[in-house]
Amino acid sequence: MSIEPDNAFEEIKNIYLNNLNFSEELVEYLSNEDIIMTFVEGRSVSYIANKFCMEESDIENIIESYLGFTGWKYDLDFNPYDLYIASSKLFDDYIFNCYLVSPNFSQQLVLATYFICRVFDELKERMDNEYYRT
Repeated sequence: MSIEPDNAFEEIKNIYLNNLNFSEELVEYLSNEDIIMTFVEGRSVSYIANKFCMEESDIENIIESYLGFTGWKYDLDFNPYDLYIASSKLFDDYIFNCYLVSPNFSQQLVLATYFICRVFDELKERMDNEYYRT
């Protein structure tokens, strides 16, 4: 079976849906996982758009549809997801670790990054469970 470059995404999507019986939600998530992960690691919308050769508005739409946030204007000086994992996903430990990294972080930034990491982690866990169940 050969896949035409112009139709590659749709053909691969159909393989996942029809041959592997993945849900539409899982297939869409898998197609956007790298974008979402790059964002949760603290990268800006412009960085992600350049990395994946996409429009910034498309990146914002993807991030908002999964995480309810349109993205960072600038790259963050830290990787929120690494801190989230290092904090055993515990809120108080995350706050403590953020202020160890920089006592100048605003409370809004700390709360926003924790919330986004938690939403991403729950989404990833749900998608992983479906992926490995099939």
